[in-house]
Amino acid sequence: MANSGRYGASLVSINPPPPTTGGTQQPPSQYILGGDVGGPNSATFPTSILSLTDGGGLQVLSGGVFSAPGRRNAAIFDLGPTVYAAGGEDQNGGLVTTDETNNPGAPGNPPTTFSSSSAILAVRRTAAATLVVPVGSGTPSLYAYVVGGWDAQHHAVPVEIAKFDGSSHAFTPFATTSTTIPRVYASLVSYANVLYVVGGADLYADGGAGAAEEILAASINTGDGSLGAFNPVNGMRLKQPHVDGAVYLNPGASTVVVLGGFSNVPGFDADLVPTDVIETSVLDGGVNDFQVSNRVLAVPRGGEIGAFVNGTTVVVGGLASDGSGGLTTTDVVETTNPGL
Repeated sequence: MANSGRYGASLVSINPPPPTTGGTQQPPSQYILGGDVGGPNSATFPTSILSLTDGGGLQVLSGGVFSAPGRRNAAIFDLGPTVYAAGGEDQNGGLVTTDETNNPGAPGNPPTTFSSSSAILAVRRTAAATLVVPVGSGTPSLYAYVVGGWDAQHHAVPVEIAKFDGSSHAFTPFATTSTTIPRVYASLVSYANVLYVVGGADLYADGGAGAAEEILAASINTGDGSLGAFNPVNGMRLKQPHVDGAVYLNPGASTVVVLGGFSNVPGFDADLVPTDVIETSVLDGGVNDFQVSNRVLAVPRGGEIGAFVNGTTVVVGGLASDGSGGLTTTDVVETTNPGL
């Protein structure tokens, strides 16, 4: 199914133009970019872009491609009129040293062919968590937050922030902050002007790493998009490890959903163990601890894509057990309707 077996790919949401007076805002379009279809021992990086449709369907996007040789675990996001692709790993496991951008044209258009760009992030990295958040009232500005990840030496790197001004349409490039979050393979969600870091693995001072069950949170300044200090959230903790799992926010239910992931850490543990566990936490009305769902993934997997598409939870790709103790990319697409 259209190269659905991708590991370490990125999900990009592109919002359609605002509705005319009296119209209804349409949901964003979802695209899958980058990743690896060959598994951990025979990396094959596709340059095609996939369109994720209602019900979990996948289509190869005609005319939309990355430059060769592709990238895995990159920071890929839509900010204003431009889709950015920065960092990530190449086919040899090193950092990709070139970045790419694409301007699809009119708002809501799908990505087209990418072209090389000057450096997008101030510090090159892989395995970071990225999220674009509208901040402010009226015509909000868009802020892109890049948290965690590591450099070529597996060292922790600073948090970075960029801005697309909603009124002037001016782009303020990424700049590092004074905060470094030593976490990799995590995810970000935002709710009520708070940025949450969920899952992943902590980097230790002795050079090791371990699965992180602690949730971190920082307040978002609605005036300038800056972040407060990241602190552990009391009373909110994952029950099991979810390293490089899929995380999304179901906005209608104010629920954070965590799906699968590894119980150990890529780059540190040779025998990765994917999980089928799903956990949820409701953010509305205060902090609520994560609870293990009575539902599980049909295929235990890590490094997958998870999305909430028009009321349906969709899980795509990732690495799964091959039945002999090894791992291989999975082309099994799972859907659950209604969404968790």
